[in-house]
Amino acid sequence: MKPLMKRRTVYAATIVAMLVMVSGFALASGLFGTFGSTKVNGNQGTISTGNTIYSPGVTGSVFTYGAGGTGGTCTGPSSSGSTTVTVVAWVHGGPGACTTTSDYVLQLTFASGNTLTAGTYTDEFVISSEFGGAATYTTDMVSIVCVLSSTGECVAVINIDTGIAATLAQPSVDAIGVTVTGS
Repeated sequence: MKPLMKRRTVYAATIVAMLVMVSGFALASGLFGTFGSTKVNGNQGTISTGNTIYSPGVTGSVFTYGAGGTGGTCTGPSSSGSTTVTVVAWVHGGPGACTTTSDYVLQLTFASGNTLTAGTYTDEFVISSEFGGAATYTTDMVSIVCVLSSTGECVAVINIDTGIAATLAQPSVDAIGVTVTGS
């Protein structure tokens, strides 16, 4: 009789321990009522290129890292090429962007829709972005000037410096809004 009683006691103690664990888990999970929810701000993923030469929208994007400038100022646009002219520009994507620190960078590439005739094409890119759960948007603007000496194509490469150092964990891309006006 004694061995049977020991088994029942062990069995009952096991059930009580399991109930305590489950009720403890239920209590703890109640503390995190919004755990798992995702906050999406603003116009995430919105790109408006209107009737500009960049009307096809984004033709490429990559999340990388690199230094975008010195002294807190993003480097000015630079262009290269003859038949296909590529203009590279940097914009602030968050506080602390465009310093000598190597930051995470979201690079967006826009290519003109059709082969363009010789001439000067000027477009303004206004970019609002939010990375890594930032409290507010960072908005910056850059003017892209593409000068074609003959028939060709314009490519705009916009580097959005997140302001988050590449030595830290890769941040989330919470929101991006791009508006292009001009040619």
